Amino acid sequence: MDNIREVVKIVPQKVLAVPHSPDWLLGIYDWRGELIWLADLNRLLGFSRADLPGGMMISLQIQQKTLGFFIPQVEEIEQHTPDKLQEPVPGLVPSHLLPYVRGYINSTNSIILAPDRLMERIQQVTS
Repeated sequence: MDNIREVVKIVPQKVLAVPHSPDWLLGIYDWRGELIWLADLNRLLGFSRADLPGGMMISLQIQQKTLGFFIPQVEEIEQHTPDKLQEPVPGLVPSHLLPYVRGYINSTNSIILAPDRLMERIQQVTS
């Protein structure tokens, strides 16, 4: 929660595609006059591409850098304390997700992603 700046409905016309970029990188997004990278979180994590019209963006700020993650929808936001995080049980989380997982909360069956690791992946491509 500390890294989330805003969750907003996306305006597809504000996405500027960048040629020769990975399929999970939608492009550059004009967010409140600031140009930020917009990544399709589903594709980045190895799932099918989300449909751009009608989706949402979660904007994250990590170390004074802002980026956006496109997601189909936000159903609810839960806040948990770090002491509830457990290491993912082998086989519980697909192996391709492990680099992006901070932990697992057993009581809610929730996988907790690591925003800093997602940011690193995007910076590898956009730098």
